[in-house]
Amino acid sequence: MLSTSCKLVIMINMNNNFLPTNSDKKRKLTEQQQAFLSALATSAKGNIKLALQEAGYADSSKYNVIDTLKDEIIDVATKILAKSAPIASQKLVEILESDD
Repeated sequence: MLSTSCKLVIMINMNNNFLPTNSDKKRKLTEQQQAFLSALATSAKGNIKLALQEAGYADSSKYNVIDTLKDEIIDVATKILAKSAPIASQKLVEILESDD
């Protein structure tokens, strides 16, 4: 199990840098779409249902939003993994090498 300090470091590193920028994508996202992606990467911690609620989407729009933003969702997840991988891998090595 990760220590509280490790979890805090991971959470601090999770910020809006995960969001696709307009230069990354050819199409412009609406404010609601941008709010959804922001919530997905931060406060909702990857929970799509919670991110939809925070962005003001109706529960019934889940599959439509996912289909519309699938590339951006994958981009957000990829950036989270890329940014968190070094810390996560270091912690895994520490855990594996510990005597506990």
